[in-house]
Amino acid sequence: ALVEALVALAQANGRYFTSQAAAEDSPVDPVWSPWGGMSGLTVLDPPSPTTIITSGGTVLNSEEQPGILLVLGGSTLDWRGTAQFYGVIYVEGPCDFSRGTADIHGMAVVHEGYTMKGTPDIRYNDNCIANLDQRFPSATRRVPNTWREVQPQ
Repeated sequence: ALVEALVALAQANGRYFTSQAAAEDSPVDPVWSPWGGMSGLTVLDPPSPTTIITSGGTVLNSEEQPGILLVLGGSTLDWRGTAQFYGVIYVEGPCDFSRGTADIHGMAVVHEGYTMKGTPDIRYNDNCIANLDQRFPSATRRVPNTWREVQPQ
């Protein structure tokens, strides 16, 4: 239900995309995409499963202004280089954090497994999660004791 609500919110505010290129080319919006591109609330729902690639040096969002990235339709998220993300990443397909030193400050939810090689870090950040409620009221709610932190092996 939360994913459906976020998709509806993204559609209503121009943050629903069917291609990575369209998301990356999206303009700055002070509420929904403070830095433009894939910052803020971004829903990627390609017509057929594909691979969404983030490249080195990319920084999406901040602790004060975290975002939500949803990759739907069974697509793969390939997180590369020194890319950093603040907020929540939700991927319906697999996720590959195996290249470089990726940092996720917040949390990641992956349906079909993940690969973690190199030196990636997924750091649960309570501030990012709490600040989501200030950014997207009523769209996100933290439920106590419903998360777990998974360490790379």
